[in-house]
Amino acid sequence: MNWPHKRVKTTMMMDSYKIRNEALILLNHNWGTAVGTVFLMQLIYSGAGLVRDISLFLSLTPIFIISGAVELGLAAFFINLAEKKHLLFEDAFSGFKNFFKALGITFFWSLFCIL
Repeated sequence: MNWPHKRVKTTMMMDSYKIRNEALILLNHNWGTAVGTVFLMQLIYSGAGLVRDISLFLSLTPIFIISGAVELGLAAFFINLAEKKHLLFEDAFSGFKNFFKALGITFFWSLFCIL
């Protein structure tokens, strides 16, 4: 597995302390943005789950609908971090630009898991 950035060639053969050190180097001066982004996305997930008191189906539906876009956005955010691109909070919402594709992927992934 080749990474676009020079220091890490593969994570399969690295010890956990080397991976941790690499992550600390990547997060240098980006802690606030990374932690704030993950915190806000967790709030979005929690907000979608507030309907839980009505019924199980209604509580899972909003989470199901937004989960693909949220996960896609977080993946783009952390890929930019790993590639040492300029880290922007807005990148976490980039998954909503491809909302219907993300929803389709979530649907088929869920269907595959159920089957």
